Amino acid sequence: MLKAILKNRVVLAVFLLALAVRLFYVLGNPPGALAGDAVEYDAIGWNLASGSGFSMEPGIPTPVRAPGYPFFLAAVYLVFGHSPYAAVLLQALLGALCCLLVFDIGAAFLERRTAALGAGLYALYPVGAVYCGLLLSETLFTFFFLCSLSLFLRSGRGARPALLALAAFALGLATLTRPTTMLFPAAFVLALLPDWKRTLRGAVITAVFFSAALAPWALRNYRSFGVFMPVATGGSICLYATGEEAAGLTPSYDFSNALARRAALTAGGWRSGETEPNITADREIKADGLRMIKENPGAYFRLVLRRMPRYWFSSHSSVFGVDLPLGEYRARGEYLPVLFRLALIGLHFGLAALAVWGMALCRASFAGWSVLLLVLVYFNMHALFDMCPRYLVPVYPYLLVFCAVPLARLYDAFRPGAKAQL
Repeated sequence: MLKAILKNRVVLAVFLLALAVRLFYVLGNPPGALAGDAVEYDAIGWNLASGSGFSMEPGIPTPVRAPGYPFFLAAVYLVFGHSPYAAVLLQALLGALCCLLVFDIGAAFLERRTAALGAGLYALYPVGAVYCGLLLSETLFTFFFLCSLSLFLRSGRGARPALLALAAFALGLATLTRPTTMLFPAAFVLALLPDWKRTLRGAVITAVFFSAALAPWALRNYRSFGVFMPVATGGSICLYATGEEAAGLTPSYDFSNALARRAALTAGGWRSGETEPNITADREIKADGLRMIKENPGAYFRLVLRRMPRYWFSSHSSVFGVDLPLGEYRARGEYLPVLFRLALIGLHFGLAALAVWGMALCRASFAGWSVLLLVLVYFNMHALFDMCPRYLVPVYPYLLVFCAVPLARLYDAFRPGAKAQL
């Protein structure tokens, strides 16, 4: 694939453009004081690099983070020292490589020039570029997930078992980076239908190689904590906050009670002979969240419906530092942040509309790209328990592939001397 791409001047230009955009942002916005998830990722990565194990407190193993991104940071820190700046520079390169994978995915069912346009759109997509400058797992996860989808499409929907095996293993690496794709192997199997022989063979290959990627970390967790846990704890805080909102205990999505509950459950530390407190807390908080949802099914259903537009049409402006309510900006007389956020919301509305149009134009080749529709459906399910738009960031490479289809048709229709073909 790489040799063919290097021979394609347009695609090579897209890669260089993507790299330039990301380096421009990262060089102009080096990491400052870390906050939120980045603090834990950095602590674990540095402890790994220092020989203190996968821990937030040196020597005390932790189950609270997936291993992929901390190991990435550890590799960077081993070479460059404790330098988040070096990590985001490498992420800029990974982000540019993602554009090559976007081209490869598009070329599986589109004309190469349309696939190159889709890669170019992702090269310029501002939210994807900015995430390269953050000490968060999105860029690494997106890279592994794109690798997985590229290999799956190259496998001819399972006709080439070796490539399907590699796709499943790459999906396992993505899951070790962010466990949100733990159930996505089912999408691979669904995309192999209706050929039952190929589907059964593909299901076995996918299960074996996906499990092979996760097995070493699951074994580490069992040895460290005495429980079966394929990746890490997680999801309980979001589920509890959603349950509280559905039950009417909070007026909006709010983590504060769940975080206080977890702090109380883990306050005593890890005592000999007991289950690691973060694991116990995760189980209890998750169970309470599910209980509140089950007790309020109607309110929960309405809550999820209200979330959908906000989930898909978020501005993602917080990653640009525009994170206050619009009313507060207006009260201060600061209208530029208001216009910036509205412009980003408009951009995401426009991209969604173009993507739907593109899918309609590609309906004749649906069998070849059905797995990409399953990506959109699968990631949409995050709205069932969380309201964080970050979960949707890895979806945009696939949306932009479809956005390129009507844009290419429009160019062909309106260029001088062309006949309308829309």
